[in-house]
Amino acid sequence: MNADWRHQLQDAEVPPVPETFDQGVHARVNHFLLALHLAEFAVRGLPAAAWELFRATADVAHTSPPRRRSRPPQGGNDIA
Repeated sequence: MNADWRHQLQDAEVPPVPETFDQGVHARVNHFLLALHLAEFAVRGLPAAAWELFRATADVAHTSPPRRRSRPPQGGNDIA
């Protein structure tokens, strides 16, 4: 029984592959990969970059020297 369908397939005519077959497959795959990469960048890359920028900014704000006053406070407690 298995030999019957194998012999039928052996005798069947198969048309040649179209010349533009690879181009169509590549175009569809490339569009899908581009969309996938952009979605992954938007979901994972941008939040990670924003978090690192926040951490760096917070670290600079935390470790920067305190502001000095341009003039001494006014009051009658001058020690001189």
